[in-house]
Amino acid sequence: MYQIIRAGVIGLSVALRLAQDGFDVTIIARDFPAPFETISAEQINYTSPWAGAHCRFIPATNEQEEREHALALLTFRHMEKLVEAGKHGEAGIRFMKGFEYVESPSQAYLDLTEEKASELGYKSFRRLDETELPANVEWGAEYLTFCLNPMMYCCFLLRNFARLGGKLEKKVVQHPLEVFDAMKSCGVAAVVNCSGFGFDDPDVTPTRGESDLGSRKSRLQSVLALTDHMSLQAK
Repeated sequence: MYQIIRAGVIGLSVALRLAQDGFDVTIIARDFPAPFETISAEQINYTSPWAGAHCRFIPATNEQEEREHALALLTFRHMEKLVEAGKHGEAGIRFMKGFEYVESPSQAYLDLTEEKASELGYKSFRRLDETELPANVEWGAEYLTFCLNPMMYCCFLLRNFARLGGKLEKKVVQHPLEVFDAMKSCGVAAVVNCSGFGFDDPDVTPTRGESDLGSRKSRLQSVLALTDHMSLQAK
């Protein structure tokens, strides 16, 4: 038996993967996904349903960024497979053309040619010329990306987990040791802590951003602008 702490997108993804591999899995959490019609505003501290969810590739300049890029590519391919299987509607996935604008690009951005981008796994990458850039923007590009409706995607994960016989335990966990201490008595093989920022872990810090989708001339586009702060804006 495996126990997963918390039911955010990471906890749900881990639980579903283990269940798909045939393991007995229980998710322990105070909050579980619900559709936007019924989710409560009291669940505002339940981050995943309210989070923005888009794919943005970052030119890697160190080992950590290379690892994150590899994970981003795996996620991109996984989402492609869901679309190919016809599950994009249920999962809230939509692929679209993404635009990225950078006011003060680093050398890694300046070195990102179409050939290099293809080697890194970008699809349909194209550098924008000067006439296509907004005012005060030095670098821009377009490439294939995707956005998620997080409430739909979390419900999709939970629904598929339940179909495989996954168990849910609605419980407030104040500290992961509460679950770890029960491992021996309950015959639990492992506990996976997917609590994120929930237990004052000094190595976990919150980030903030904005994700907005806008329709223009019947086309859905994702536009990212990097300035002194980062925001994802509709164009």
